[in-house]
Amino acid sequence: MRRLLACFLVSSLVCTVLCGCGAVRIQGFLNSDVVTVSGFVSGVQLIMVAGPNGTLIEVTVVTLQQTLGFTTTNFCGNVGAQFPMNSFAQVSFKLGQPCSTIVVIVIN
Repeated sequence: MRRLLACFLVSSLVCTVLCGCGAVRIQGFLNSDVVTVSGFVSGVQLIMVAGPNGTLIEVTVVTLQQTLGFTTTNFCGNVGAQFPMNSFAQVSFKLGQPCSTIVVIVIN
């Protein structure tokens, strides 16, 4: 019983720390491959990268400012208009290579 309680407390602490940093990974625990990050939009840039079959694809590079730094994510397509500069954004997406696919965006 003590071991279970200790595991629960450690898990709660880890979740609290991750939420406080603005990035939460919901990956594998519930058989989900969705990742959620949040922060203030501090940079948006459209670039072209080589896709899996060698063709060029559009990728939007979004940088979010968080409490302890920055996180940068590459999203498939030209989605820059969905990330207004200096707004607070929470975005859930499915990881992919060379870019991730957006599931939902919430702008505050």
